[in-house]
Amino acid sequence: MALLHVVARSHADVLNEYEIVEMGRMADPWEGPPWWQAVIDALRFSSATGKVVAYRSEEEAIELVKASVSATPEASEAVGEGVGSEELGESVYNALVHIIGELVLEASEEVRGESDLAKAALKRLRVQNAVAHAVYGVRTPEAGCVWVPGLPGVLELVCLKG
Repeated sequence: MALLHVVARSHADVLNEYEIVEMGRMADPWEGPPWWQAVIDALRFSSATGKVVAYRSEEEAIELVKASVSATPEASEAVGEGVGSEELGESVYNALVHIIGELVLEASEEVRGESDLAKAALKRLRVQNAVAHAVYGVRTPEAGCVWVPGLPGVLELVCLKG
């Protein structure tokens, strides 16, 4: 990120956050966008803006309230690519991906309304875990725990205290 700023400034140019995300993506070492590209893009966007956001691939960036929640990493599980659109069918796969995005956006709206972040997240964990089970075959965790993307090909089990 800093290198992009330096290069742009040396050419008397200023990049906006979307250009930074796009240029960062062009410099990535892998061929074709991996399934976790959106996570990297969100981190780049957040770093460029200094905001906590739910980033949706240049469609919109929903700014989240800076809130904290106590969470403990419990386990890691290698999941590979999971079940893709070929196995499930394009419309079912897209619906599952859309559900996860909607969960994040609804939780962010609730938190912006001065709700407790942990409570907002805890209400949605069952659905997120159901999608993780359907797509990756991971076990259903105990109440208060959720599977979240980690390193490429890995899901992390995080338990929230709320």
